[in-house]
Amino acid sequence: MAIQLRGQRELFDRIKQLSRAVQDRVAVAVEDAAGSIKSRAEQKVPRDTGKLASAITTQLFRYQGGAFLTAQVKALPGYALAVEFGYKGKSGKGNRAHKMPIRKVGGKWEVLPDLAQWAQRKGKPAWAVARKLLKKGHPPQPFFFKSMDEEADRFLDRVKEILRDAPGSLGPPPNPASAGAGV
Repeated sequence: MAIQLRGQRELFDRIKQLSRAVQDRVAVAVEDAAGSIKSRAEQKVPRDTGKLASAITTQLFRYQGGAFLTAQVKALPGYALAVEFGYKGKSGKGNRAHKMPIRKVGGKWEVLPDLAQWAQRKGKPAWAVARKLLKKGHPPQPFFFKSMDEEADRFLDRVKEILRDAPGSLGPPPNPASAGAGV
């Protein structure tokens, strides 16, 4: 699960035309925002073993050898979507945005390993837990997108301020917020 801002190419092309000092200030804003999103998500994520919280990562990317102008924040375990969006069972509650709690391997159905490990830690039969999820679903426990939303306005305001104050500014930047976010 990862977030990427749409319209970034146009914004980066404008930033590239400015001085390296301005690019470096934007890069610091990008790095700070990614770190803030990661920290917020780590604080909000439900905990059992801490595996999901410790698997939230950030990665910075250079823009054509220049400053770090893009960052990616990820929640790596496959069950991150199940936690974020919940699971819609036959009851109709929740969302089917993630894998089913079972999979077919070699012609046989098995409970997903992460779910089987969770059930074992809790002393519950894995198949009973999987059946309950399939039947009743599981409510969402948002941690990732909520964290991104909380940081988005602060980040955009900071970048606008940097670009507005930049010597040789190109005028107001395009409004990245109107472009929206994509997954």
